[in-house]
Amino acid sequence: MGMFDMRKGRWGFLTDAIYMDVGNSKTGVREASIGGNQIPIDATADVNLDIESLIWTLAGYFRAVGQTGLTLDVLAGARYLDVEQKVNWNITGNVASIPVPDRTGAANASLTNWDAIIGVRGRFGFGDKKAWFVPYYLDVGTGDSDFTWQGAAGLGYAFGWWEAVAVWRYLYYDLPSGKPIRDMNFSGPAIGATFRW
Repeated sequence: MGMFDMRKGRWGFLTDAIYMDVGNSKTGVREASIGGNQIPIDATADVNLDIESLIWTLAGYFRAVGQTGLTLDVLAGARYLDVEQKVNWNITGNVASIPVPDRTGAANASLTNWDAIIGVRGRFGFGDKKAWFVPYYLDVGTGDSDFTWQGAAGLGYAFGWWEAVAVWRYLYYDLPSGKPIRDMNFSGPAIGATFRW
């Protein structure tokens, strides 16, 4: 995850990219009973899920408020989404001493999306020399998605030419009913550093 931002006067441009390659696997055993009486049926399942995605935002912005300790930028641009989900499974079992045929399979779903976005971002400084600050970001959009929005807020400290920041970020997609993936959301904490030159 990273961001690049350049500004001259009140006008600026930013780009932000998030890449994820995550997965999980689960193994479980299930037995059956009716009315407390054990039925000689059991099944074992192994399931693996992998998700790979790239989310890329491009936006231009105008600094509407630029005071000491307080900034507000109005932005407009586009966000690109490329995601692929893969799942495979293997189910084995038996009825008493009679094995049943194994069941294996795999499925995947992928999509590519472009959405137009508008939003605001900035910071609110406080404390001595306004070195402490609260960064904030919010955008909404639509296009290939029915609706998408992203928000982030946190706490930072400015050390002159560089800053340390910790934020919580949330990104949501509501996708059309014809898409293989209906909706998605990503959220979590992030820490980072901003360097100015």
